[in-house]
Parts: sequence; C-alpha cells; structure tokens
Amino acid sequence: MNSIYKLTQRKNKLVADAQTLVNAGLATAEQKEQYRKLLAEATEVQEDIDSLALIERKLPNLPAPVSAPVAVSASVSDSREHKRAKSNGAWRALLFDRLDSRIPEHRDLLTSTDGGATVGEEYNDFSVATLKAYAPLTQFTRNRFSANGRAVHASIVTDTGNGMSLVPEGNAVPEVDPSGFSSTLISTDTLSAGIQRYSIQLAEDAAFDLTEFLLGLSGVRYGRGIERALTLGTDQSGTTLPSNPGLVNIAQVGATTASLADGVTFTNIADLYESLDSAYYPKACWQMNASTRLALITSLATTGQSVFVPAPTLGGMDMLLNLPVVINSSLPNLGTENAMPILLGDLYNGLEVVGSLPKIITLNERYAESFERAIILRSYVGSAALASGAIQGLRLAAS
Repeated sequence: MNSIYKLTQRKNKLVADAQTLVNAGLATAEQKEQYRKLLAEATEVQEDIDSLALIERKLPNLPAPVSAPVAVSASVSDSREHKRAKSNGAWRALLFDRLDSRIPEHRDLLTSTDGGATVGEEYNDFSVATLKAYAPLTQFTRNRFSANGRAVHASIVTDTGNGMSLVPEGNAVPEVDPSGFSSTLISTDTLSAGIQRYSIQLAEDAAFDLTEFLLGLSGVRYGRGIERALTLGTDQSGTTLPSNPGLVNIAQVGATTASLADGVTFTNIADLYESLDSAYYPKACWQMNASTRLALITSLATTGQSVFVPAPTLGGMDMLLNLPVVINSSLPNLGTENAMPILLGDLYNGLEVVGSLPKIITLNERYAESFERAIILRSYVGSAALASGAIQGLRLAAS
C-alpha cells in the first residue's frame, strides 16, 4: 500500500482523536496536553506526506521502497529538496492555522509583533534573489536592517575637500574637522504588494511547490516597489513617500543636454563623468533603464569611442567608461523634458537604506465562499541621502 496513503490515514485518525477531545470540552489539564500532542503529531505526519509527495514528483520512476527501515543520512536530511519540503509543510500549516512553535520550520514563519509570517531566506532566498533581479541598485547601496521598521540614526560626512597638511618640525598638528558632518534619523514607509488571491485547491495539493508559488505571486511587485521607492521616492501610483527622498531628487545636476532633439552625446556622458569627484570613482556605477542603455550603445558606437562594453556573460553588467551599468527600470526614458534618465555616483556613500525582510500575512476566511485564500506581502523601507555630491545626474534639456 502506498506510504502516502498510510500516512494520510494516520493523520486523519490523529485529527479525529483531537476533535473528540474538543467535543468533550477539554475540561482537564491532561486532556489539553493530549490535544496539543495530537496536533503536533498530525503536523509532523503532514510534513512527511509533503516530503514523500515531493520525492515521488521529482523521481516518479523509482521502484517501490522496501519495507526495511532505512536511516536517513545527514546529507539527505539537509539537502535543498528536503528543506524545501519542510518549508512547504510550514507554509501549508500557516495557511490552515496549524502552526506549532515547537517545530523549527514553523518558528521561522512566526513573528511576535503583528502576526505576519517572515519570509525565511534559509529556505527560499526570496528577498536577496528578488532584489537582485528587480532592484539591482540595492547591491550598491548602504543597507541596514530594521526588523519592525523602527527609525535608525545615520551619520553623514562629506570630507572630499580635505587632505594631508605639512607639519614643520616643532609645530603642532593642526586640527581639521570633517566637513559636512551631520546626523539624521531615517524613518521607514510601509509598502504592500496588495491582496493576491489563489485557490484553496492549490494550497491543499501536497505535491505543489507552495513556497515558490506564494513568493512568485509577489516577487516582481516587491522588487519593483523597492526600486521605485528608492529611485523616485513614490509608490506605484505616484504617491510621494514621506521617508524616501528618491535618488532623482537628491542627485546633483552634473551635466545637461543641449536639446531634446540632439539626444545624449558622448560629450554629455564625459561631462557627467567629470562632474563626479574622483574620490567616489572606486564604488561608482551608472544607472539607467533598459531603453536608455540600448540608445547609448547605438549612439556612442557612432562616435568611434570604445566606451560602452556590453556584459560578456549573461547576468553580468555592462561597463561604461570602466564603471558598471546598473539597470534601473524606474528611471525615466530619454525624450522627457527636464527629466534625469542617467545617474552616476557612489550609492554606498550616497544613500543609506533601512529595510526589513518581507512578511506575508494570510487571509484565510475573507474569500472562503469562492474557495479562495489570499496573501498580503509587505515590507518596511526608508532611505536618506548621505555624502553631498556622491550622486550626479544628467538632466535633459527643456526643449
């Protein structure tokens, strides 16, 4: 007989026994303890079902397992497949109100502040992979973690004008304070990917990769939302965010094009490059959207200058004047009056970002009449300008 069937029968009996205790009223401490043990055991059995279903789906042609018990080695139990199966079991328990804090994978989905489920990077690398794909500028910014969105202090120093001074023999060393030293409090905004619905059948399917599905619902919205907040200082609808100034607003105008009709020339790129203090070159990068990148590859090739070098491998970065090009889909297109479609600067010293891991809140009853459930993904993010002049922009002409 199929092992999944046996486990399912066992789980159903455990649930039935637990329901019997509930119907009896759980009058004594012993009954309550027995009830908790039954639920915990049922959850463990469900995880075993999920694991076996995943193995059968991945390896459907394997012969039926022998009845002799086989010890699971550490390498198998720690495999990515095994962890993903446990992660799916934890998410499924969350969706059906069966979380048990005694189970490690379930504890990773719990939070004591707001009832949301933290997306555990140990199982899905969600935030890292999503931001790399849809908000690559975050790989260059100075990032700080705030689990509950609490404001944090940041120190700002602009000291590019100072250097070394001669100290003649017998003279005192002069005191030179850092220029532009200040402190700011970085608050955060709460951003949400909105309510996203899915069918109950999907959540109940033990062979379905629930972790990947749930996070896939919100991945693009999460990444693009963070990118837009840091770049434009607005949400998806254009509403100004109080705790995110936006790179296009804090960037200094390093160069301006002659006219909209002339487009962006090599001279404009050279002027923008020269406007950035050389102290910021080691960590500097360009930012532009994909259509601007294509326009530059075409236009700069006609100048005879080998300044734009496409990425040699898939997933790599182009180089412009020996500095990496970061695609930022939130920046405006060329041809927009007074817009700033190209940025150049040191994001690590120019922008400090405070954020939290994304959290998922489940809606179990709201759409029950249509046999659906829903999730809400939200996160905290705030930012502040650091060193003045660390980020320069190319402004397009008014006409």
